[in-house]
Amino acid sequence: MMLWESEEEQPAGYAFFNGDTKTEHPAADPSGAARYFQNMTDEGGLLAFDLGNLGQALANAKGDLPAHLDVSVKRSVAAVDGALTLKLGGEGKTKDGDASIHMEAGVAKMVAPDGLYWAKTKDGDYLIVDEDSGNDFGERKYVLTIDGEMNVVDAHLLALSGGKFSSRYEAGVSALGGAFSKPGTTEFSGSWPVTALIAKKADGSFYSVEELKGSARQDIRSQIATADQTYIGVVQARPESSGAVEEQGGDAGGQIFMFTMNPAK
Repeated sequence: MMLWESEEEQPAGYAFFNGDTKTEHPAADPSGAARYFQNMTDEGGLLAFDLGNLGQALANAKGDLPAHLDVSVKRSVAAVDGALTLKLGGEGKTKDGDASIHMEAGVAKMVAPDGLYWAKTKDGDYLIVDEDSGNDFGERKYVLTIDGEMNVVDAHLLALSGGKFSSRYEAGVSALGGAFSKPGTTEFSGSWPVTALIAKKADGSFYSVEELKGSARQDIRSQIATADQTYIGVVQARPESSGAVEEQGGDAGGQIFMFTMNPAK
């Protein structure tokens, strides 16, 4: 599996890009363009990949796999301290500080970015990021505003969850009554857009299943302002695994939640 690391395995005239020892979620451009972002989980960076006119490259191969694909790669967020500081909007306080930086690691950067979703709305493009770092001061979920060249131009905190220094956990509080076990870390685990499923047409009716097929859901989302978009997220909370969670044989406690965001504020 690791042969791509070996110099003798590099294809003639090319070299494999060894980006990180651990990468997690990519996020593709919702418009259908051959572009995507990739979380570089181990070191905590964010790369942007643009494959250009991928359709033409495949057409030129005339049914065969192309020998190679041209790609432009950009470092959107560097994996260094100082690369990312979140705006808090008066929220995000933690014990002895706040979530504008990663409090446990003491760095202003992405730390163990995991979940990643690219949202395209009437107002612009955004990346929703879930860190999975074991942050004792609360795991961070945040939104990055990106421009047309795949640069990150702004960053806002969306939510904090868990951590042994969480005021909720220090008080023994859990989302599901009686499920608290002991203070610990949690994990945000993905974001899913439901805007098109609950949006209404001019006549007040919902869109039908037929009307939501293919790219229709993204077409609807693209016509709606960011602040009016709705998403579903998940928190895996193993510190909340007692009570009914244990009795029912659940894997872990946690929450399914619905959220909105307004990075313009």
